[in-house]
Amino acid sequence: MRICFNCKKEKPETIEFFELRKDTGKFRGECKECVKEKQKVKWKNYYSVEENRQKHLSNSMRPNQIERRKNYYYLPGNKEKAANRNKTYRHNTEWLENKKLKDQEYYENNKIALLKQAKEYREKNKEQISIKKKEHYQNNLEKHKKRLREYYIKNKEQILEYQKVRRGPPSFLYDSKFEEDIANFLKENNIKFESHNNLIGLELDFYLPEYNLAIEANGIYWHSDVNDNDQNKFRHNLKLQLCEDKNIQLLQIFEDEWMNKKDIWKNLIFSKCGIFKKRLYARKCIVKEINNNETNIFLEENHLQGSYSGKNLGLYHNDELISLITYGQSRFENDVIELYRFATKLNTQVVGGFGKLIKTANVPMVTFADRRYSNGKTYEKFGNFIGVSEPNYWYVKNKNKLPRYKAMKHKLPKLLGENFDPNLTEKENMFKNGWRILYDCGNLKYQL
Repeated sequence: MRICFNCKKEKPETIEFFELRKDTGKFRGECKECVKEKQKVKWKNYYSVEENRQKHLSNSMRPNQIERRKNYYYLPGNKEKAANRNKTYRHNTEWLENKKLKDQEYYENNKIALLKQAKEYREKNKEQISIKKKEHYQNNLEKHKKRLREYYIKNKEQILEYQKVRRGPPSFLYDSKFEEDIANFLKENNIKFESHNNLIGLELDFYLPEYNLAIEANGIYWHSDVNDNDQNKFRHNLKLQLCEDKNIQLLQIFEDEWMNKKDIWKNLIFSKCGIFKKRLYARKCIVKEINNNETNIFLEENHLQGSYSGKNLGLYHNDELISLITYGQSRFENDVIELYRFATKLNTQVVGGFGKLIKTANVPMVTFADRRYSNGKTYEKFGNFIGVSEPNYWYVKNKNKLPRYKAMKHKLPKLLGENFDPNLTEKENMFKNGWRILYDCGNLKYQL
């Protein structure tokens, strides 16, 4: 314990109550409270004099100081003197080592009090600290990305030469591993692209100028939401519409599709670029009816939406199935035939294949083209455009994607168990149980 010679109170001899002298390393005779009170009185008396107040204001004129410093550095020799002085200060290792030792000794002597003080501060300002941390992370993340992209633009040639990369920017410019994977695929196949292009006014993940094609890598968590509003519902349609206005076809890839059906997506990108390993002609092929087992295997390997049961017609070349259609009763209308699936073998182009299959079926049909990866041009050749449907949706949770037909309200008691509330709607039940909603771009409808 130590008695303050000013207030005569007995207080613990720690840094919390007494200041340490820097020259001797010992505690001062006065406690911190007394020192503060003395300083208040001192400065109050000082500023009560008009002359002192004016003197302080004139000394705090920052523009004058900045101007003086500028003039100083412009004089010959002064800039070098300042640089040498700073260099000497930085390289004064003896002084730095002594300072480190003093700081370390000071910390060890007052470790408990310092830790206690820090803990109390964190508890007192917990909410403010968490808000500041989030703001700092968000602000600096954008700054960091922006700085890296600017650096890449300035030093593009040197970076590409150093990394021996022929196409695209280095990996630190991509927002995710998923995005980087697509970039590597394009580089490996010598497809020229631009990353983070703002041609449409919004950022495109990849733009392929030679093919008037753009690609968006959509993570299913970050592109889903817990709010069912128009802004969320049509968020993917906005970029699609802006691209269509510029005559650019936009492919929007969901992360789970790239992970599970990567080969099909790669084939889709190749076909949009006009790249095929094999080209065949429908006149050299024959059409046969095929069973559901063979159809299901073919569709799982060659169609993003997988298999669907119906009547099946296949196109064969030298006894090899290279293309097929599946059709049957419409899912939405009575007395209407719907084309469920049309698929061609990966990396294969069949000229006139779809036309030959449709003519063989010889039945009026309706069909839908998913706007995320199709512009419906194949269907336009053989039918009429009817209209555009509203965006379809899935539910997302822990990287699992659930189609909406599996989350209909009458199926929710089985899916959610005890957590199902019959008084809530389908979407309210799903949101309450941690599911997020993910929308696509809707479908184009055609009459064939």
